Amino acid sequence: MSPPISQTSLTRRTVLGGLIATSATMTPSLRARTEDSGVVHELQRGDPDASYEGIDVDKAAIRELTDPSRATFEPRSDDFLKMMAATSAEFVGATRANAHDKIAQMLELFDLPFQDQTSGKVIPFCASGLAYITALAYLRLWKHDVNLSRLRGALAEIDHYHFFPSPSVWDMFNVALGKHSWVPANPQTTLPKPGWVVIYDFGKGADHVGLVLSADKYQLHTFECNTSGKVDGSQQNGGVIANRDRDWKHVKGFIRTDLHARV
Repeated sequence: MSPPISQTSLTRRTVLGGLIATSATMTPSLRARTEDSGVVHELQRGDPDASYEGIDVDKAAIRELTDPSRATFEPRSDDFLKMMAATSAEFVGATRANAHDKIAQMLELFDLPFQDQTSGKVIPFCASGLAYITALAYLRLWKHDVNLSRLRGALAEIDHYHFFPSPSVWDMFNVALGKHSWVPANPQTTLPKPGWVVIYDFGKGADHVGLVLSADKYQLHTFECNTSGKVDGSQQNGGVIANRDRDWKHVKGFIRTDLHARV
């Protein structure tokens, strides 16, 4: 069961966006994404043939959520990536249809609704789901109580030690560039380690995100939110939390989550 969280909300209803990125290493279009202080509409999809879903990303709100003053900064743990993988396994098989409340909690972490109140369209949750599960694993590792405030408080620590938690795939990518934790996809030279974050390009540059469980030069085994899942041999059309086997065709690259690991 997913942990109960309070209904406390932030002052802004739409959320999140990018933060830092090193301008010298970015194209003008990428710089515009991170430097803009307004709301950006981002399209995401969990498979090349899936329909795009839209999410509004508020640049200022993300700064509040990842503000270091919200964090307690526990020591970095070498066991965290294993805990993250173990926690993700608990959510495999959840869908918008059978686990509405769980997925709503993932979006509520960033003060986002399950669906747009005006259009009725559902909100994509691949990045929000990954951030939620990572924050949950972080609290469990340090045996903290789990509630919405503490989950949000863990985001700054996750950003500091591992990766930038955001509902925006583009912002996760941009911040990784700025922190020099981005690894372009090349199975001949670099295989991602378990616990690294994978970003996919299904047509618009940075469309989807997942967690690497294992990899070789032919295939990745991943955990992903808001993707398609096999049910009785067929593919559901999105909204599924599943483990996936992916070839390298659409892999944009990876975010190293062990950059601050002890050596």
